[in-house]
Amino acid sequence: MKLQDLVYFRKLAELGSFTETSNFFNVSQPTISYAVKRIEEEFNVEVLVRDHKHHSIEITKMGEVIVSHIANIEKELNDMSSDIEKLKVGYIKCGVPPIIGNSYFHKISLNLIKNNLMDRVAIINKGSKDLINELKDGNIEIGLIGSLKPIEENNLISKVIKKDSYKIIVSKNHPLSYLKEISFKQLKNEQFISLNDHFTHAQALNQLCKKYHYTPDVIYKNGDLNLYKK
Repeated sequence: MKLQDLVYFRKLAELGSFTETSNFFNVSQPTISYAVKRIEEEFNVEVLVRDHKHHSIEITKMGEVIVSHIANIEKELNDMSSDIEKLKVGYIKCGVPPIIGNSYFHKISLNLIKNNLMDRVAIINKGSKDLINELKDGNIEIGLIGSLKPIEENNLISKVIKKDSYKIIVSKNHPLSYLKEISFKQLKNEQFISLNDHFTHAQALNQLCKKYHYTPDVIYKNGDLNLYKK
């Protein structure tokens, strides 16, 4: 049995059509049929039932079991290829959100330079929400992530570096600027500008306002922190 046979069968189970599957791989329909036959002979089971009248197929229970394992095999192969490529390239992809990068990365970079590792680090600038997905997908190896709670994800190792409170920034002439402390309850009738949904700040804003039973009036969202500083 060939590995490609398994790949063909999984796609056939997904598309439910020999014609579509053969077109997807740009091969003949008999190629797909022979792949299915070899799988059935290898495991001595029937993996699909053909309905010639309606030109359709139905995957058997045995076939579904095989398909589920093929998905795991393909994932392992992709992970293996990714790991090999990383070793070939020889550098580490590090995800850093702009705000965290401005505050902390210069401190980390000093240690990287000291240990002659700086030239092996490729910086990926994205919001924390996107970087979590990049880590889970294996597209980056490490990240400085902003999160509202401890990160507990399978296959990820996390460590809390620093905890910060949420800050509201107003102009110096705003009435709230004269207060030493502000509750989110006091902001119910205020308008907000916020970082966009790629950042945890937008999520934090919604959660804090939800606590006081109102929806924030966000009049503008953007991912460029420097724009807000002007």
